[in-house]
Amino acid sequence: MQKNMRVIVFVQFWYIVVGSFFMSIFNMGYSQVSTAKVDQYLSGNEKKFEMIVHIWGEVKNPGEYRVSDDTNILELISKAGGPTEYSNLKKIMLTREVTPMAQFSASVQKIDSFSGGSTKNLSKRVVQFNLAHYLANQQYEDLPILQPGDVIYIKRNSWFRWQTAIRLASQFALIFQAIYYFSRIPN
Repeated sequence: MQKNMRVIVFVQFWYIVVGSFFMSIFNMGYSQVSTAKVDQYLSGNEKKFEMIVHIWGEVKNPGEYRVSDDTNILELISKAGGPTEYSNLKKIMLTREVTPMAQFSASVQKIDSFSGGSTKNLSKRVVQFNLAHYLANQQYEDLPILQPGDVIYIKRNSWFRWQTAIRLASQFALIFQAIYYFSRIPN
């Protein structure tokens, strides 16, 4: 009986040791991702975590925003006053700091990656996505959820370029017309 108890205790001990080892390996990626960003969250008034994100480009009120941790890109654009008439919702850029483990396990399409210059072993990933597609198909649940430090950039559309070209052409026409008019005045 005493020998059986020792065997049971021995087996349980090794089960705990081996199980803990494999659980630590399994959770290693999660702990690296979660502890790297946990200090960037803020405690909000609604007993939710909040974070600081940035939006710039073609929105009515670009800048830094404090949002809850479950905010998606559409909600941030709405909070910034919505897109301007020159916004290109088909090419929105999301820049996110990621740890090497999160970069390995991410499921979003990576467009460009470069070193962040930080000593925290972080890099930045720039992801481009088409918000117009999400809005047309009403797939709001598939919108990317923001993380602390994310930067959203909304590019200008081609209509802005056309308007700029037309404005320049009309100004040149006005200048040439004035030169022509003054050249026709007799001395």
